[in-house]
Amino acid sequence: MLRGSKKHGSWFVTVPLAVGVALFYWLVFSPMQQEIQAMREELDQKQDYVVATVSDQAAIEAATREIEQARRYADAWLRPASTGGRLPEVVRDINQQAIASGALVRRLDPQPATAMQTLRRMPVSISLSGSFDQLVRVLASLESMKQALWVNEIHLDRKSEDRGDVQCRAEMVVFANKTGISD
Repeated sequence: MLRGSKKHGSWFVTVPLAVGVALFYWLVFSPMQQEIQAMREELDQKQDYVVATVSDQAAIEAATREIEQARRYADAWLRPASTGGRLPEVVRDINQQAIASGALVRRLDPQPATAMQTLRRMPVSISLSGSFDQLVRVLASLESMKQALWVNEIHLDRKSEDRGDVQCRAEMVVFANKTGISD
């Protein structure tokens, strides 16, 4: 009889112990494992975000350098545009440069200025005649002016075969700051 009671006694201990382990697994261990897995996934996402942020930082720094370079370029354009001040004076300077180079000014035709965001733009047509060297000196003197200007078109035609005179027609654009300009 003693033997039989020991046999039943081990079942009374084993079954509740097994049920306790199963309950512990389902009620404590498994939910904790799921929480740990969720935390690992969240940690992986945050690590990926940090890695992406570091690479974005390099792109931001490159964009900042590019913006600064664009600002320097724009400032370089605004400086010469502001030195001329008034557009009529710039037209006078163009005329004086042409006369000083020895070329004959046939026509100097400034067009109405148009306002841009920070600059005013004034197209100017000029018609000159003289020797090729004189016309080259005119264009070189225009290039060396402090005022910002673009030469859009240049047409050179030989006036006469024997004299070597050349006619020049140029389309230019003069730029000036919006502030302090009188038309």
